[in-house]
Amino acid sequence: MTYYFRLLILSFLVFSYTPSVSDRAPVVIENGSPVNTGIKVYEHNPWFWSYQGRPLLLIGGSDEDNLFQWTGTQLTDHLDLLVSVRGNYVRNTMSDRDDGNVYAFRQNANGHYDLNQWNTAYWQHLDNFLQQTHERGIIVQLTFWDGFDYIESDWHSHPWNPKNNVNYNAEESGLPVSWNARPSKEVHPLNQTVPGMDNSSKGGKTVLPYQKAYVQKVLDHALQYDHIIFNVQNESSVPGAWGDFWADFAHDYAAAKGVPIAITDMRKMSGQGADYSGLARVINNPNRYPYYDSSQFYHLNNQKYYDELLKLRHKIAAVKTRPINNVKLKSGADSAEAIQLLWRSVFAGAASARYHRPLDDGGPVGLNRAAQDNVKSLGMAAGAVNFFRMVPSNHLLSDHSSDEAYLLGSSDLEYLLYFTGTANGRVRLDLSGTSEEYVVRWLKVDGAQWVGEETFTGGRPITIDRPGSGQFVAAIRQKGLSLFLPIILVESGKS
Repeated sequence: MTYYFRLLILSFLVFSYTPSVSDRAPVVIENGSPVNTGIKVYEHNPWFWSYQGRPLLLIGGSDEDNLFQWTGTQLTDHLDLLVSVRGNYVRNTMSDRDDGNVYAFRQNANGHYDLNQWNTAYWQHLDNFLQQTHERGIIVQLTFWDGFDYIESDWHSHPWNPKNNVNYNAEESGLPVSWNARPSKEVHPLNQTVPGMDNSSKGGKTVLPYQKAYVQKVLDHALQYDHIIFNVQNESSVPGAWGDFWADFAHDYAAAKGVPIAITDMRKMSGQGADYSGLARVINNPNRYPYYDSSQFYHLNNQKYYDELLKLRHKIAAVKTRPINNVKLKSGADSAEAIQLLWRSVFAGAASARYHRPLDDGGPVGLNRAAQDNVKSLGMAAGAVNFFRMVPSNHLLSDHSSDEAYLLGSSDLEYLLYFTGTANGRVRLDLSGTSEEYVVRWLKVDGAQWVGEETFTGGRPITIDRPGSGQFVAAIRQKGLSLFLPIILVESGKS
């Protein structure tokens, strides 16, 4: 077998690999030590993840956030749909506020919960979800806490509420029996039980032991698998001590079992700019938080969203390069804006992008038809190039409108050019550094199909026109270039 033929085979494995069922075993232990082939930061390019030794771009969408609460074909059909459009990534909050959801704790005949006893159905749901995603090679980003479970009617009926359990009362726990404030407005005492926080004296004694037991139970189930990354809290406005405590707790518990994990804390943001002062705790602690989740940039639209993600990327690189995830892409504008966030995220260097569940305001799109086309198109585009060599490269574009187009590039060798569908769809790409011949393949996002090909020669700025209206992607590669090149990163710092 020739050297170049081996490269061709390796290229196919990297970009088209899907594990067989026999590959999808739980974490392997040899001689008392784990063999870490599971989801982890990619050692050759730490902006991305790897799974079973291969680099991975995480892309997806789903119609629910707490998918573990779904059972039967409702769950499996949705996961199969995701896989059919090249999706490989879902979110799972351990949430229980939707109609028909089950709680983690057992309810007695009098209607009260015992926090010392588990509800078997809840944990069976979790096991089933983890097994079904594992069998399909779908990476799960699992969130322990969601403050929206503890407001108004949801708190009124929740097992953590002192009026609903047999384990503590309001006085000794420091927990209220009613609570109406949204998490972004006021911190719930349930989220202040750890050392150094306002409810640590009461809640730290009576509630925290049950919280620890709950997180340990989640980890006991999750650590049997190798396809899960973790997050402390959804849209956290809680002081950083809360996230630090649970991140350390999860790290220590997993380490005692010989399983390394990746965890972060999704910090809430507000306003029209990115307030990095509130994010520094995560950015500046790469050992505690081995990746960053920038989902809370959703209030930024169009070019501003892309520009702020690049700014975040530079801030993270100044500390330690690591993946930037976007597990809940939504928009404060409309569904069209939400659709484009998938591309802006990835073209700004994100390691993951997932469409958020549909909401009444029409912003998030879940896994609707448009989302399916975009997820599939992104997977097709990434597979058409040496994706994991590429970096944001908009500095090479000129003569275009704001938010018209975005570029990923790799040292004059190849590029991905995304047109949002706005403006006239014409840009200039600076290829003056090389006189090589290039092949351009056009991908129409609506329908997820390759629609044409053309060639041109470098050595000058090239004008590129999208071949129609709507979203398009151009895969631009030097003619004859291999689809398996070594990972050599060159950060321009200019985009």
